[in-house]
Amino acid sequence: MTKIIKNAIQCKLCGEVIESKHVHDFVQCKCGVCAVDGGHDYLRRCFRDKDCS
Repeated sequence: MTKIIKNAIQCKLCGEVIESKHVHDFVQCKCGVCAVDGGHDYLRRCFRDKDCS
C-alpha cells in the first residue's frame, strides 16, 4: 500500500506552495486557481485550467 508523505503542490500562476495536512483539509492558493485536499489519507487536486498545476 502506498503511503502519502506530503500532499502539496505549487501554483504555476502565483507561485504559492500549498499543503493539505489533515483529512478534508481543503487548502486553496492565494490567487484561487488551484487547491489540494485529503491530507495523508487521499490525494485531491482542483484547478481551473490543466496548465495551472
